[in-house]
Amino acid sequence: MSKLHCFLEHGDYMALDLGGTNFRVILLKLRNGQIMAEIVKYFHVPEEIQLGPGHNLFDFLAECIKEFMTEHEILDKTFPLGFCFSFPMDHISLRAATLTSWTKSFKCSGVVGEEVVQMLNDALADKGISVDRASAPSSQRPRAQIEHGIIVGVVKQLEGSAAHFDGQVLQRTLISGAQTDQKCAIGLILGTGSNACYIERTDRIPKWEGDHEEQEVIIDIEWGAFGDNGVLDFLKTDYDRDVDAHSVNPSIFTFEKYFSGKFLGEVVRYILVALTREGLLFNGHGSEKLFKPNTFGTANISKIEDQSYSGSFRDTLEGTAILNLEHILEDLSISFDNEDADIIQYVCAIVSDRAARLISSCLANLINRMEKPTPSIAVDGSLYKYHPRLRFLMEYYMQRMTRPDIKFKFIQAEDGSGKGAGLMAAIARRLEATTK
Repeated sequence: MSKLHCFLEHGDYMALDLGGTNFRVILLKLRNGQIMAEIVKYFHVPEEIQLGPGHNLFDFLAECIKEFMTEHEILDKTFPLGFCFSFPMDHISLRAATLTSWTKSFKCSGVVGEEVVQMLNDALADKGISVDRASAPSSQRPRAQIEHGIIVGVVKQLEGSAAHFDGQVLQRTLISGAQTDQKCAIGLILGTGSNACYIERTDRIPKWEGDHEEQEVIIDIEWGAFGDNGVLDFLKTDYDRDVDAHSVNPSIFTFEKYFSGKFLGEVVRYILVALTREGLLFNGHGSEKLFKPNTFGTANISKIEDQSYSGSFRDTLEGTAILNLEHILEDLSISFDNEDADIIQYVCAIVSDRAARLISSCLANLINRMEKPTPSIAVDGSLYKYHPRLRFLMEYYMQRMTRPDIKFKFIQAEDGSGKGAGLMAAIARRLEATTK
């Protein structure tokens, strides 16, 4: 994608967003580049769908799309579609991409190496939804249609390759941010997983062969996989190794396992388990639930960091600030004292601090590389949105790592992935129209 939002986009667009435990179907109404209306419906993706046959996954997605179109009485309409399939892809073209590997909590069989756009098209066709207006005479086509199957944001490419440039969640976030701030130059996702994209000069992209008119393009870094070759092993603790070994997809996406929402709570949990076994926490008595994987979610860290923001638990033990921790440990069937509370607070604080340092170091490198005087960073994702200290820590560390003449700022891209997917479909349609 070589163009950002230019406030010329007009019309109705659909967007799909799959990357975590929820699947979203979105209808955007654009008028002169402005989002006039946004209709969103969430569908929870059951674990058996996340880990089952790929055919079942795409059948589930198609059923959700049909339910959304039926509910809003748009089965007789035609829409350009932006589809974000937030997993590592080999992006063949704007409408075609093959899955290279699963990440996060997904591991469906029969999808790696397959063209996921075609799998979605086939599933939609089984539900009576046409994805290519030219595929059949109008008398033979089902009533529900998605124009051309414009699939944008089909994620992640290796090493920011422009030849197979890909644009998932992040590009959508960057483009959504550019709608409100035209100086937006970086898109960042801090949610279940993590990744970033940025605007790069084409003369710096040796992999992009042949002639091209573009002076800048959006590059997906795929930084979640940073360290898969061992270059970050010096950072890895025993707790990180435990998190990786017990993940659905071990030994890949090393970087995001240090701090993304899917894994941050597990890092803390393994530390608490180790301290308990050493007799330094809970008098050496944990619980069966504490020792069970994935029982201490990242949301718990946000709650604990929130209540410890203004002081230690010991200072507020009789007040309402301790209630979050009480509820968390009650759910884990553990009793605690003041010292335990301070230890848990400290563990959450240092794990959060490490996350901020790692994220900031990469962002600062991008900002220094781009040499833009006042770049904005559009951020989306639950970790960034709900962690009470993460943004402030990132700003603190980035100010010490970026060049003093560069003034950056963060902007929160509310539902950046959803809005951005629709905007990307609109931009792609406009670019196609101008090149005909």
